[in-house]
Amino acid sequence: MYVESRFPRFLVVIEKFEPHGLEINSTHVIFPDPPASFGVILKLLESNNELFYIGISLDMDRIISIDVHRLDFSQMVWEKVKSIRDRVFFLSGIALPFTCQAINPETDGGLIYLTFSPKNFLYIYNIEDNSLVMGQTFSNLPKWRYGSLWFMPDRRMTHSIQEERGRTHSRGGDSSFAIHSNETRDRASNSCAFSFENIHDYLHFRATNNIFRLRAPVPFQRRSLSMSSFDLSCSPLFVFFEQEKFLTFVHPKHGINFKYNMTLPEDIQGGCEICYSKDGWLLLAVNTFCNMFFNPFTKEVKELAYGPAPEQRRRDILSLGFSHPPTSSECVIVELRGFTDMTVHTTCLGEEEWEEVYFEESKFIRASLNPCFHNGAFYYLNNDGKLGFVNVGDEDIYWEECEKPDAPRCARTDYYKCYLVECNGSLLSVFEGYLGNWVRVFKLDETDMQWVKVNSLENHMLFVGNQSFSAVANIPGMENKIYFPRFHGDYIVFYSLDTGKYHTFESTKVVDFHCMREQLNSSWILPRWR
Repeated sequence: MYVESRFPRFLVVIEKFEPHGLEINSTHVIFPDPPASFGVILKLLESNNELFYIGISLDMDRIISIDVHRLDFSQMVWEKVKSIRDRVFFLSGIALPFTCQAINPETDGGLIYLTFSPKNFLYIYNIEDNSLVMGQTFSNLPKWRYGSLWFMPDRRMTHSIQEERGRTHSRGGDSSFAIHSNETRDRASNSCAFSFENIHDYLHFRATNNIFRLRAPVPFQRRSLSMSSFDLSCSPLFVFFEQEKFLTFVHPKHGINFKYNMTLPEDIQGGCEICYSKDGWLLLAVNTFCNMFFNPFTKEVKELAYGPAPEQRRRDILSLGFSHPPTSSECVIVELRGFTDMTVHTTCLGEEEWEEVYFEESKFIRASLNPCFHNGAFYYLNNDGKLGFVNVGDEDIYWEECEKPDAPRCARTDYYKCYLVECNGSLLSVFEGYLGNWVRVFKLDETDMQWVKVNSLENHMLFVGNQSFSAVANIPGMENKIYFPRFHGDYIVFYSLDTGKYHTFESTKVVDFHCMREQLNSSWILPRWR
């Protein structure tokens, strides 16, 4: 048996020692550093005589990143899993994880099904392309603070699909689980058409036995895409790590029909996470501790100082920001940490270390998003819609929490995500309701320090994610929209302030929130060749 020791975090093996005892030994294998965030779920599991370690970084119901590692027993080191098509993983917040063999590896394999929040959300994570789908809630389950459990049904079931259909119809009155078939087609191909209230019922149906899995296709499928070139000057681009060491750029209007793939330069070695983007530059966390600037349009790389204490913790990718492009002498990089006590870390290019400043007894619990640089300060939003900011002067650094503005009304209720973005010289906040029920935009009236609702962006467009910015729409039809780091099929999802709905440029149809695929480790970027 293998277990994780907490202090230090070594892999420990427990063996039965005859006749009545146990022998416990350390393998001296150090676990990968857990993702830095407000919450972490770490799972150790065995599958087909292989040992896996999964780390999930999250903030309440929001998944920030997922790392999957497999132990190389020959060298006794953890290796990051980039693709594993032959099995499926099932995780929850409190129960032991387990895996199943993928019946159709090309479509079913390499997926992680997660449920762990009190709201009973179901998440489907694709290991290979680092994407995430969030389904509807289990409406028939009570809300429990520790989340739901996965259950493995008895796989020895031998009755036919016709018997299963008879059992279903005989229950009567259960409208959430129904099978509709065409008798002629059944006799010819033994196939069925299925109708369900939501994705969860559908997935539960597939998990019942092998017969149902073979009859019901997965909700989404992979597809292999080739490189395409497009005009980089007309619009901001969506950039993400679809695979390690390969950046993928997608045009927000044309989707993956017009995309560009780029291999990272040799100067950047190791796994990368996108922390921030500004004026054509990406701020990357490389191998969890080192920060680098990278301009994918000029291929320039600029390395920052390590620290503070890089051997003790990894960089917090959701608290980093920089003020100006690294080609400017005014460029300052800021990292904000802490809950009850704030710690501000700052550095500049050419500095050998990060400066630390502590602020005690702060009650500001920031939301899980990067800062917005506005009017010479880095602004942060907390979970109640309040503002705080870091100001880095020539001689000192200070942190201030704003007594105003009062939180927007929607922030006092449940919401899924929030964003800060500068637009046309003003500071905007964007709140998104759970399951995409609503989106609200507010502008900060800096005279009275009040949030004022915004009904139209006019000729501007917002690009939101871990880090957000705005731009003037140079392409007709792209204005007055909020673009999200999500796909529906091959196209980027946007929210139209004209219709109050989610759409793509593929058609005029409204996009269902549960059909969106969020791309993790991503950002928006403005093309710049300077």
